Amino acid sequence: MVFFFVHWASRENSFRDMERIMRTCERCGEHARHTFRYHISKTKHYSAVSFGGGDKVVSLICHGCLLERQLDDSYGASLIEDYDMRITAWEANDLLDAGKASKAEKKLRKALKRYPGHYHCLAVYARYHKMAGDMENARKCMRDLEDLHPEKDIKGLREEIFGKGSPAIPRGGRAPI
Repeated sequence: MVFFFVHWASRENSFRDMERIMRTCERCGEHARHTFRYHISKTKHYSAVSFGGGDKVVSLICHGCLLERQLDDSYGASLIEDYDMRITAWEANDLLDAGKASKAEKKLRKALKRYPGHYHCLAVYARYHKMAGDMENARKCMRDLEDLHPEKDIKGLREEIFGKGSPAIPRGGRAPI
């Protein structure tokens, strides 16, 4: 008796340009704009047995000499985690705009369980609570944003949620609304 094992797969590669910074290039020595590019490759398997899911890599591209180089593992891994969370927040924001609030809330709750206090997820979660009419949890999200990320300017988000000219939420207190 002869058995044949058949496995075939296809790879799907994509990338997103995530952010830009100014820095001196290691190759050309020019102080130029650099882009962090997030590469995601997924493998689709067409059998009962799968061999690997896919790869995620962050590279840095110099706009001066067009050199693209992969970042070292530890720094790249931290950026991958942050970029995954940002993409989750963007997807949840799109779901909110499409009127799919329950799907957005589920996605955000799962993301914040994995990485509590992530700036982008908290910001979209505050927006979700406002849209759901839960102003107390919206205030809590805004307090968490201000406490955990004092370096960020959240004035625009505060105005979107609480109205134009709303003051900062006092630490440990309630927002005067």
